[in-house]
Amino acid sequence: MQTRIHVQDFHGDRVVEDENQLLRVLSQRYGDDSNLFTLSDESVAYPWLNAFVRKDLAVLYYLPTEQEMLASVGNVECEEEALKFYDNEVGEHWLSAEQVIPWASAFTCIREFCNTLSLPAAIEWRRLHLGS
Repeated sequence: MQTRIHVQDFHGDRVVEDENQLLRVLSQRYGDDSNLFTLSDESVAYPWLNAFVRKDLAVLYYLPTEQEMLASVGNVECEEEALKFYDNEVGEHWLSAEQVIPWASAFTCIREFCNTLSLPAAIEWRRLHLGS
């Protein structure tokens, strides 16, 4: 990693400085085998990468600025239109099944983000329209 990465999850904030620390942090799961990771450069506000994780699935959001957001384009077959993820140990979010990717793909994107601080190229992304 080229920089110190600030990581926030269900249980607080930490700074990681190498891939071993990153792997340890990203392996943390809590209720319903889930977590939400927010990653950013320690020294600047943006970009961010958010990773909603539950079991072996994830949904990623990339925020290059406060006014822009891109979401992962899913490649996992789901019978449901939305899947339950959490923003803390009790706060449920139903996220579109069209955004769900395997955890392995999400981890690849997280590693790329931590090395480049830019939009990971390992998956397809869709720009979301944010309300004003």
